[in-house]
Amino acid sequence: MFRREWHQQILVLALLGVAVTVATVGAAFAYNVAPDGRGEFGSAGHRITFSAGSQAAAAADIAAAAEYFGTIDVLLAHFAPVAGSARPLEVRAQDPHGPFSGPMLALREGRYPSAPEEVALTESAARDLHVSVGGVVDLDGRRPTLVGLVENPRRLDDDFALVAPRPPDATDLVRILVGGSQARVEQFRGTMTVDGDVRRDSPRNDKTVGAVATFGLATVGMLLVALIAAAGFVVLAQRRLRELGLLAAMGATERHVRLVTLLNGVLVGLSAAVIGTAGGLAAWALASGRVEAAAGHRIDGLSVPWWLVAISVLLAVVTATGAAWWPARAVARIPVMLALSRRPPAPKPARRPAAVAAVLIVAGLGCFALAHQKNVALIVAGTLATPIGVLLMAPLAVSAAGRMASRLPVSGRLALRDLGRYRARAGAALAAISLALGVPVAVVIVATANAHTAAEGNLSDRQLLIRVGHGQEPFAVTPGPAAALEALGAGVDQLAVSLGGATVTPLDLLVDPARIPEPQLAEAGQLQAVEVNRRRAATDDYDGLLLYVATPAVLDTFHIPPTGGGIVTAEDGDLFFLTKERFRDPEPLTDVVRIPTPGYTSVPDTFISPTVAAGMGWEPIRAGWFMEADHALTTEERAAAHDLAVDAGLTVETRDQQASLAGLRSGATAAGMLLALGVLAMTVGLIRSEAAGDLRILAAAGASSTVRRNLTAATAGSLALLGVLLGTAGAYLVLVGAYAGDLEPLTRVPFGPLAAIACGVPAIAVAAGWLLAGRQPPALARSRFD
Repeated sequence: MFRREWHQQILVLALLGVAVTVATVGAAFAYNVAPDGRGEFGSAGHRITFSAGSQAAAAADIAAAAEYFGTIDVLLAHFAPVAGSARPLEVRAQDPHGPFSGPMLALREGRYPSAPEEVALTESAARDLHVSVGGVVDLDGRRPTLVGLVENPRRLDDDFALVAPRPPDATDLVRILVGGSQARVEQFRGTMTVDGDVRRDSPRNDKTVGAVATFGLATVGMLLVALIAAAGFVVLAQRRLRELGLLAAMGATERHVRLVTLLNGVLVGLSAAVIGTAGGLAAWALASGRVEAAAGHRIDGLSVPWWLVAISVLLAVVTATGAAWWPARAVARIPVMLALSRRPPAPKPARRPAAVAAVLIVAGLGCFALAHQKNVALIVAGTLATPIGVLLMAPLAVSAAGRMASRLPVSGRLALRDLGRYRARAGAALAAISLALGVPVAVVIVATANAHTAAEGNLSDRQLLIRVGHGQEPFAVTPGPAAALEALGAGVDQLAVSLGGATVTPLDLLVDPARIPEPQLAEAGQLQAVEVNRRRAATDDYDGLLLYVATPAVLDTFHIPPTGGGIVTAEDGDLFFLTKERFRDPEPLTDVVRIPTPGYTSVPDTFISPTVAAGMGWEPIRAGWFMEADHALTTEERAAAHDLAVDAGLTVETRDQQASLAGLRSGATAAGMLLALGVLAMTVGLIRSEAAGDLRILAAAGASSTVRRNLTAATAGSLALLGVLLGTAGAYLVLVGAYAGDLEPLTRVPFGPLAAIACGVPAIAVAAGWLLAGRQPPALARSRFD
């Protein structure tokens, strides 16, 4: 069978090889896309972080850590303002050859800094500062020379400036990477001069989560292998039904007949496993470079879990053998006379598989509900049980389609009844198509659920937030002459005109003339802004909220109704004005009006009435301008706003560039459609070749090529449509269970990709089937005898 049915074996081998290749590539992707914590911890087990209150205290704690642990790695950081940008840049002092921080640093161009007047930048920071290697950088009041480009290979979004190792300063944030147990690290923290925070590199941040995901993905991929192989083995067994009947007539037992098909499945599984694994590794080697951007870290070599590859190969052989077992068992039980006449037995009712399918679906959803998105074992069980239950509905779906055939034209009626006649084979093919579509549909849905919407982020793509001075949150403001503020306002108005008449809203903060600014919050010549303290709900933690003056322009811009209240805020929790006298037993403010959350994190959301502010003796001071255009800002317009901010000594904040998942959605849609169409094409080829005798009768009765075209098109279109419905339903069932705690992300339905799959796959299948089935195959001219 393996040698003489070579043309059919090529189809099955191709299907199995593609499935193993997809499983191998998918497993490698899932394994490598998982973060491992080395971007923050390097090769250390713990990280101790504290702010250097003084150089002497920080140096003493660092020396004590070196004596206590023996081997440590010290990283110093402070944040320097960048001209025109609302976000400071981290200046990091790090030993490029440190014992623990090696995985956190890599050189891309030039060399590492070795002198105080040298610096290295990440590519993104160098681009923002408009400097190349060999140039001079305006950074933190100094002008060091850029000697190299670096990166954190385990966190590609980590932007920083690298300087040579140096003693700590009072403004530094100190990070000490250490080894040892949790108890030992906690014991050392109790001896520190300053209060330090200890974070542990949890083993879950290693490859554990990725390994579990890859094993589940490989198992699902092998399920696809089994379903596709089952359809092929059924066809092969049907083609050799007469020969197998002759073996039984000559005295072969059921075991002998069963072993013929079973060993054929073993050979096919071994061949497909080797070919598919080799193809998967080659494809991963070509794709790994592009995956780095999505993963956010570099991938070293193939970086494939070889133990998982070995399990995938074993699963391929086992599932192919298991797929051949069921057709072998069914063929071995066919009576000898039916086998010699090549008549398949009548299909059995599909009630039992339907009942099993219902039980598996309910059990899978129950596992998701009990897992609470935490229990890995239950999540894996639910991920396997639910799609298997949906796929077991395939024979029932084929039967239902066959019962509706009476309402269709002759060609469609013959095609659907033929599918119902060979329901076991068609059900396996339908399950394979459904799984081939269900996986990319799930990827599209998850990508859409996790994508940033236009109503999320720091600002919308039409807004600008311009501030006086530096810093993202101006808790300290610099008072300026009225003429200087007027000049700044004129520049902002000019920018608004260049943006097509954007609306400009001045933003004023409040300062208390009688209050002496705290040194750690304000520099010389600055005034500390008045803030209201908030106690978060269900906690005793306080944080400060800046108070913007609720001028008529502000009320109109942020759509705040005139309430007459003292404080208007979109934040939750009780509000207080904390003082030294009232800190221990504060009373919450009662004159507070709540408004809806604006959605954008940088948009001002807490305001105070000018009348109330004047009664408290506070004075308004210009802190910035909020600008909103009537169109999405282009790259050139953002650059113009940045240049204005640099020239005028302002900072400007625009919408952050958020990672787009559109490419992932498009890629998953295209890959799913291609895979499903490939499976469908080979499946239809197997089904139509098995029905060659029926086509021969139709040709003898005078049927034209149009009838053959219509039959093939109806077969392909029916399987494609049923596959789309089952695959989409299965994907949503799995994700409803996975998101059981919060179904809101699933309300973002990806109508475009789903419509492309739901309409594109059946339409392409019908068109391809009609176009490619017109030529009369040689099998119609004569019946083949071996």
